[in-house]
Amino acid sequence: MKKLLFLSTFLIFACSSSDDANNDYSNTSIVGNWQLTSILESGTPIHNSCDLESNMTVLQTNTGNFMQYYSDESTSEFCGESMTIDMTWSQEGSSSTYYITFAISDTTVSVVLDGETLTSIEGSEVRVFTKN
Repeated sequence: MKKLLFLSTFLIFACSSSDDANNDYSNTSIVGNWQLTSILESGTPIHNSCDLESNMTVLQTNTGNFMQYYSDESTSEFCGESMTIDMTWSQEGSSSTYYITFAISDTTVSVVLDGETLTSIEGSEVRVFTKN
């Protein structure tokens, strides 16, 4: 009976800590799907609804892609995918700062992960992504 009680207790703790670890991983990892939620220039929104269709997929293999959407006519309803850009990513140590390099231009951007938010700052332009 003691063995059965021990085994039951062990399984309960093993399952709950496994679930907690998976939840923590999703909240502290850049891996996942990210939706662009705003583009700010000196604190002022400069995005339109088409820009906000853009999204990023970040894979565990340190690769991913950025799907950029835009419209030449911001008042138009039509929003076309302008391009899909392959990318790689890296992280130094256990910092919340990651580095994304876009293959098309070999440009590297640093991004900061804060829970479900990923932010890049380039000069006075800030792009904010939210994890889906």
